[in-house]
Formats: sequence, structure tokens, C-alpha cells
Amino acid sequence: MRRRPVVTPRVLNNLAQAPDLLSFIEALPYCGYSFTNGPWRHALVAFGTDPRQGPEYRMYQTYEFPYTYDPIIAEPSFTSLPTIDMSFLRVVRTNHGNNSHIFDGNLLFTDDNVWQYCDISDGQLHRIWYTTTVRHSFCPQNGFFYNGTNAKLWEIMADKVMTIRDGEEPAADDYECLLGIPDNYKCGSRGKDRKRYGQGFGQTYTRKQAFMRSLILKKGKIPMKYIYPPFLIEILVNHSIVPDPFLK
Repeated sequence: MRRRPVVTPRVLNNLAQAPDLLSFIEALPYCGYSFTNGPWRHALVAFGTDPRQGPEYRMYQTYEFPYTYDPIIAEPSFTSLPTIDMSFLRVVRTNHGNNSHIFDGNLLFTDDNVWQYCDISDGQLHRIWYTTTVRHSFCPQNGFFYNGTNAKLWEIMADKVMTIRDGEEPAADDYECLLGIPDNYKCGSRGKDRKRYGQGFGQTYTRKQAFMRSLILKKGKIPMKYIYPPFLIEILVNHSIVPDPFLK
């Protein structure tokens, strides 16, 4: 905890190589505290450390994969022979070793579904979270990253994890143009944004890129409660200028 003041139990277990898992779990409350929600959810924070105090702790923020590790497999056609065994060489379900907390974009370890940003070594994802465009004050929703940064990281990583989970290899070209979406994303007037981020003149998105772009922009929209003061929000809602759900 001295070298890494904010750490998930998986990382701590991998680094400590505790022989007795039960004793390891029982010892955690004596090593630090944890948040029930927010950017460092599921992580153990060393006593005397408050990661909300400065952007130097942003690298320890956590990402939780929101789906299951059960693969989605296309049903075989009537003309194909039944498959008895399917092997997913990139999915490691047993004997996870000491590096299971690292996501490199090639292997998927299923011993946990939470990663810290500093352990995401995949080239494209690393470029996203290693950005220098960061907040200098704490945001309860995004920590010290801007909404666009987190939206890109979460959606692209989720897609890469699902691709590996389903027995395929993520294609870098599917995501490269999406990295051009601004870190400090602000949606256009009336909530519409037709800009082709990461695309040159005459270039078009593939269907997958267009779909993922829409997911990122939707998640990247800043809720009004983080933009306007409470008294102005109340006026807008009371006069039916904006609906209540827009504030969430």
C-alpha cells in the first residue's frame, strides 16, 4: 500500500501472492477503506489517503466490465456439423497467474471484472487514459477525467472484452477513429452532433464504428446538474424547458 495507495483486491492478491485467501480477505479492512461508489469503487484506499484531493490519483480509478463472461455464440446452421468443444484461447478461466489484473487487449482473465486504469496496457486504451487533458478538481461522476475520456475508455474496452470473450480478435481499425472524439466532449445544439471525429474528408464510418460512436457520445453528454447551478435547473424544469430525466 505504500507503493500503490489505491489498489483493487485482485491486484493486491497478485502482488502479495497470499497463500491463504481467507486470511487475505480478513486482513483487507486493516489495510485501508473503500468507497461504495464513484471513480474508485471496488478499490482499497490506504488509510491517510484521499484520492479525491488531486489528479495524481486519476490513474488508480477503476473500470468495471458491466456484462458477463459467458460467450455469445452464433447458432450453427442446419447444414453444419454439431460442435462438441469450443476453445477460446484468449480467455483464461483458470490458472490466472500474477498478471490477471492487467488488460493488454490480447488475453482476458476472468477472475474479476474490475480493472484500474494504470493496469490497462492495451495500446489504444492506454492512449485514452494517459491523456493530459484532465480535470483539476474532483468530479463525483468522472473523477479527474473528462466525460469524453471515460466514455471512450469504457465503451471501447467493453467492446474489446466482449470481442475476446466471444472468441475473436479485436481489430484496431474498428476503434482508431473513435479516439478523435474530444476528451472534454460537449454535445452540439439541441443534442445533435454530426461531426465525423477521427475521419478525413470523404471518409465514412463502418456500421460498427457508427454504432460505437453513438454509444460514446451518448455516454459523454454532461448531465445538466454538473453544468448549471441548482436555482437555474429548478427554473428550467418548472417551466418545462427541460424534463427531469435530463438532469440525471
